[in-house]
Amino acid sequence: MKTQTNSTALLAAAAVMADAGASAAASSAAEVAALREMLAQKEAMLEVAALKRQLAEREEALALQQQQQQQQQQPDDPEDEYVPTVPELLELLRSPYHEQRDEAIALLAELVTSAFGEDGEVLGQAIRDGGGVPQLAWLLADPSASVSIQQQSLLVLGNLCSNSVDPNSALTKRMLLQVGQCCR
Repeated sequence: MKTQTNSTALLAAAAVMADAGASAAASSAAEVAALREMLAQKEAMLEVAALKRQLAEREEALALQQQQQQQQQQPDDPEDEYVPTVPELLELLRSPYHEQRDEAIALLAELVTSAFGEDGEVLGQAIRDGGGVPQLAWLLADPSASVSIQQQSLLVLGNLCSNSVDPNSALTKRMLLQVGQCCR
């Protein structure tokens, strides 16, 4: 009987061990499955993080590209900036504000200095037609005008009275003489 009891005890122990082993195997399998799931989640999170970084880099590159395009579209060259017309400049010469008159006469002086031939003829005609010769003569004689305005007025009138700038300079000279006769 003792052998039978030992056998039964051994069988029972083996069954307990088998159950424990099966339980441990099941537990290990569950742990492995859980670890695999966690790994998959972590990998997905890493992929999301990588995609977020990639998206941020592309958005930054796009923003930079758009900024560069806007800068290319904006005029950097002073020649591309708006230049007032001769009638607008002549109107600004009548302004009560010294800054506006200074800017207008400076632009007129720049235009006349760079004009000759047909361009000078068109510019001279525009100044004469706009009443610019009497206005420039008045600025030249105005005691309240700055020395700079007087000098630039003289430069404009002198160039418009030159055949090398305006082939019709005789018309400007005639107008200037008439202005001088009126003021005596």
